[in-house]
Amino acid sequence: MIARRGDRGTGVFGTTFGFTVFLIFLLFTVQLLFGLYVRTTVTAVATDLARDAANEGPASVAPDRAAFYRDEARRRLGGYADDATFEFTLIDADADGRDDTVAVHVDASLPTLLPSRWIPGSPTSFERTMRARLEEFQADPVTTP
Repeated sequence: MIARRGDRGTGVFGTTFGFTVFLIFLLFTVQLLFGLYVRTTVTAVATDLARDAANEGPASVAPDRAAFYRDEARRRLGGYADDATFEFTLIDADADGRDDTVAVHVDASLPTLLPSRWIPGSPTSFERTMRARLEEFQADPVTTP
């Protein structure tokens, strides 16, 4: 008579493989969500900086004021801003010959949890340009003599 073996230990390989695949998908999902969070946060900070600089007027892109806004961005973003660059420029958005818009260009890197060879073609950085029109006081022609 042939002795029959039990089922003990037959699922170790399958369980280990399944758990490993589950962890890889979990890390991929966390990396994707963290990347979306970083993009959203950096975009929000750049939008706030563009609006604040536009409210200040054309002097906001002077080197000392631009440095102030860069420091403010680094304060708001914390340690993540170490790899980010912020550029402030005045542009002529409506082509009338006058600079009327403050543009904040941000170049930042994306966090990675998985090795880049596991996700080929995945971006490692992103750029945003946020614009805000300059606030200029317009005198009311009716009340102005």
